[in-house]
Amino acid sequence: MLPIDADPILFEAQQLMTQARRVREALRSHPNPELQQEHLELQNRREELWSDPAHRETLDAALTERAGLLRIVARARRDAEENAGRIDAADTVVAQAIADRRSLTDGEAKKIQQLRSSESNHSAWKAEITTERVRDSVLTALGSVRLREASTQLQSGLLMTEQMSNIISEAVPALLRGEPLLLVGETGGAKTALAEHMCRRVVDDPSVEPELISGYGDITSAQLIGSHELRAEGGATVSVFVPGPLLRAIAEGAR
Repeated sequence: MLPIDADPILFEAQQLMTQARRVREALRSHPNPELQQEHLELQNRREELWSDPAHRETLDAALTERAGLLRIVARARRDAEENAGRIDAADTVVAQAIADRRSLTDGEAKKIQQLRSSESNHSAWKAEITTERVRDSVLTALGSVRLREASTQLQSGLLMTEQMSNIISEAVPALLRGEPLLLVGETGGAKTALAEHMCRRVVDDPSVEPELISGYGDITSAQLIGSHELRAEGGATVSVFVPGPLLRAIAEGAR
């Protein structure tokens, strides 16, 4: 996206880019002469803008500014990825100690503290944010990247925040040992989604779905173990036992 501000040329160029992208997407799905003609008209108008020397100077300046912003964003993303790598390394040390059923050694505790508190050395990009406009543009671009990442994560059912990653790294080793796990939090805090995510990691078999039981004050043993149901078979009514989630998990090896 070009930094358009109030310049009508930049605004039109941005609109042309947006419309051209939409038309290309439509052509990939449903190619037809009307869309092809619309795409050609957009290309012709874009060439007209760039062929005007005055417009060309404005557009070149905007693209140069945009390229500088993207370089800052790329360095900021690299910085964030390095920080995330250090956090993952700290979580791995904790998970290994939990899996070994032991406390952290002094050396491990110091290493974890160092990994989680250290700042990236690649933070020179912050010095390049010299104006509010540059700051806002960088924040907008980083926000867009984060939203795309969050959308991808939510497709798997869980937004992977730093807190979630820490919980998973400490809890999964306990689950692998067959130990129970209690998740405490506010209503709507993604406890169920987190439990399902961890169960899938423990099972490590995409064909096996975890059994989910919603516990509440009035839950009955039949809802856990199963119950008899009346069904029509061969012109007669018969009683059939339908296993509940607990028996299904035992029979199928689910968790």
